[in-house]
Amino acid sequence: MALNTAPIIAADGTINVEDGAALVYTASYEEGDGAVSGMKHDDMSTEIFYDRSDIFAVRKIKQEPVSVSFSVILTEVSDGTEMTFMDAMLKYNAWSGATSVLAAAGDAWALKLTITLDSSAAGAGGEAGQTIVINHFIPEDVSFSEGTPGKVSVSGMGIPLGATPAYVLT
Repeated sequence: MALNTAPIIAADGTINVEDGAALVYTASYEEGDGAVSGMKHDDMSTEIFYDRSDIFAVRKIKQEPVSVSFSVILTEVSDGTEMTFMDAMLKYNAWSGATSVLAAAGDAWALKLTITLDSSAAGAGGEAGQTIVINHFIPEDVSFSEGTPGKVSVSGMGIPLGATPAYVLT
C-alpha cells in the first residue's frame, strides 16, 4: 500500500470512549485539538549514566504514562438516562454503573479511548481507519468553560499496565 499523502486535519478525527463492559460513547462535536504526548518506545523512561561527564550507559528504567488532552463542544451537561460526554468522563448518571477498564487492577476510573483519523474524504491520497488507542485512560481534569460555544476540556493520562502498552497505533 502506498503511503498516505493527504495531511490529517481536525475534520478527520473522532473520539470514542468505552468502559470495561459494554458502554460506548462517541463525542458528537469536537474542537479538533486532541493531543497525546510523552510516547516512548516500550512506554519506558530512560536514564543516562555518566563516568565523570562521559556517557557509559543508557538504560530503560520504568514504565511511564502518556499525557492526553482534548476538548469537546458541550450540548448537554448530564442526563440520567442518555449518555453524555461529561457523564462518561466522570462516571456519573447514565455511566454510574459503568465498569472501569482497570477493574482487575485498581479502583481508579479508567476508560478505553480511541482517536480515529480518517482522511479518506481527501481523495485517493487519504486513508481510513488510522487510530491511536489509549488502553487505560484516566481522566484527571474535566473542566467546563462557558463561551460560544461552551466546551468541556479533558486532560489525563494513558497508563501502560503490565504487558499492555499505554497506546497502540494502527
